Amino acid sequence: MNRAERRAYRTLAQRLVDRGIDPIARATLIAEAVRLEARLLGLREAEKHVENTAKIPAARAVNTATTELRRITVELFRGAARVDAVVPIEVAAALSTNDVDEAWRRHIHWGDKTFTPEELEARHGRPSWSAMLYRTEAEAIGINRLLDKYRPRCIPGTDLDNLYREIGLPHPGPRPTP
Repeated sequence: MNRAERRAYRTLAQRLVDRGIDPIARATLIAEAVRLEARLLGLREAEKHVENTAKIPAARAVNTATTELRRITVELFRGAARVDAVVPIEVAAALSTNDVDEAWRRHIHWGDKTFTPEELEARHGRPSWSAMLYRTEAEAIGINRLLDKYRPRCIPGTDLDNLYREIGLPHPGPRPTP
């Protein structure tokens, strides 16, 4: 391997470490991926300079190498931990809140009778499902994160307890006390 390939090898190995994968166990796959990336660059460059009649075989070679690189990449990162930048619920709620949903939530969940439902609908349109189901934007985001985490199973009660404790809301319905 040349200097650029060694640098690419180290970078790819570090990405594996960051995702919780032992790069030593996948050293041959890393080397194969690095060589294939270098070959793909050469094939793409050659494809640019080929005449019309030879473009089809050149394009076929690029497509085959790209498919192989995807296969190797999937094998390299199989079993890797997901890297999600988890934004705190309050921050995510502040970023995604809107006045329309807040007006409907105040009316539906918090008993704000400043406007009738007809006036609210004339002013803001029909309420979103999120506004009808969740008392706050933080609750909507938290419940949706738990649904994504546990789907298709049910959300454990302890996780719901932790969510409502975190966002500072009482449970929406009757809950048996332990």
